[in-house]
Amino acid sequence: MNSILISNLNNLGDVICSTAALDLIRRHFPYARIGVLVKPDAAEVLRRHPLIDYLHVYQYKSGSSIGSLWNMSWQVRDKAYEMYISLDRKPRSALIAFLAGIKTRITPDCLHLTTQGRWWMPYLCNRVLHFPPNSFHSLVDMFEEPVRQALGIDGKGETSIGPFGDTDKERARNILALSGDKKVIGFSVRANAAVKNWPPERFATVMDRLAVSLDPFLYVTGAPGDREYVEALLEQCRYASPVNLCGYLTLMEMAALTSKSDLFITLDTGAVHVAGNSGVKRLICIFTATEPEGVLESAKQATVLCTNEPCCPCTDCPHDESARPCQLGISVDTVFKTAVDLLAKD
Repeated sequence: MNSILISNLNNLGDVICSTAALDLIRRHFPYARIGVLVKPDAAEVLRRHPLIDYLHVYQYKSGSSIGSLWNMSWQVRDKAYEMYISLDRKPRSALIAFLAGIKTRITPDCLHLTTQGRWWMPYLCNRVLHFPPNSFHSLVDMFEEPVRQALGIDGKGETSIGPFGDTDKERARNILALSGDKKVIGFSVRANAAVKNWPPERFATVMDRLAVSLDPFLYVTGAPGDREYVEALLEQCRYASPVNLCGYLTLMEMAALTSKSDLFITLDTGAVHVAGNSGVKRLICIFTATEPEGVLESAKQATVLCTNEPCCPCTDCPHDESARPCQLGISVDTVFKTAVDLLAKD
């Protein structure tokens, strides 16, 4: 196998978890040309990545034009890939591979929490891998197993993000210069789904208690769309004055800053996978409506805080949104004490 295209038009965390599959391919085929098809939101963590030869960034969104699909298929055709493996089960990526003339096109019929099979699969792909529902023990395994079966290989890979550029490091240094000799603690306080959030007033109280007890330098990261949410959260702080960096950092600048932080506290969202692969030593992940088992293989250093409610994952919660035990069951005391204990360690 001399060249292969992997598609993963999923969210950021999924793309980072799928780098273990890329690592697995590279270990078995060190001289193969590897291309990856991703959405713009996840592309930055793969730029300059040593496992990848070509990064194809597709403006994937609902209603995107036929012209953009056709143009992408020609870009892919130009690389003359021998094989295509779908890690997203999306018909659009399979159609790109079909139009690009890739001879061997492979898709799994089922991934985590997806229905088995789709009508288009045997038409756009000439090999469909069959997996029973819930057959993967982790997100990383969910991406590695189709690759293992498609290529007839075994073993496990490691997740990773691309290296920091000079600009990423400089931006991180400039922000860290504001901290002086204080401990540096970062936060990511908003998930891409509301059910994964932790009450903002509790985050504010944790920040206040850390400010009073440790006097650290605090910052909050997030997407541009998170800025107003974070501003409202920070208005509830009485003693802490965290820096709101939402929308001001690229993903790799955030990763570079996180890597030099003493502690990073996040929810079950893309930030935990970025932080987990940044090099940060102390990481806390608050799980509410999702199960931590299998999610954090890409962030093995994370300390997990979770109440393990019987209704998780949150597919049929018997409680209204304001009284979810998975959120309310994680106390301010628990998060604060965990943070202090971790910071006390060498």
